[in-house]
Amino acid sequence: RRDRGYAKVSYFVGGRFLIDLQGGYSRINHPPFSSRNQNFAGISEDRVDAQLFTEYRTSDSFGINATLRYDASLTNHTLLYQPIPPSTLALADNLAFSRFQAWLGVRWFM
Repeated sequence: RRDRGYAKVSYFVGGRFLIDLQGGYSRINHPPFSSRNQNFAGISEDRVDAQLFTEYRTSDSFGINATLRYDASLTNHTLLYQPIPPSTLALADNLAFSRFQAWLGVRWFM
């Protein structure tokens, strides 16, 4: 289950320049699951995201745009896995992440 709150603001300047900013906070609940004969309790995590989109319209039919995006998990959960057959070495998977993305593009209006 994902519960999310977000805000978004768009501003179009002089018919040429568009700015769109949005961001959000999510609480994600994962159900209990089983893996390799082990049971894992359900976990929850907190995530944030933000995106900035800008576009410059050089004419009525052509635009140049850029998008910057950030996503992150604020919760630092680590799952431990015990391989089969059991050994003294347990594997850990940290679910925390932080990701940046950037795109450049053009748009042609028909």
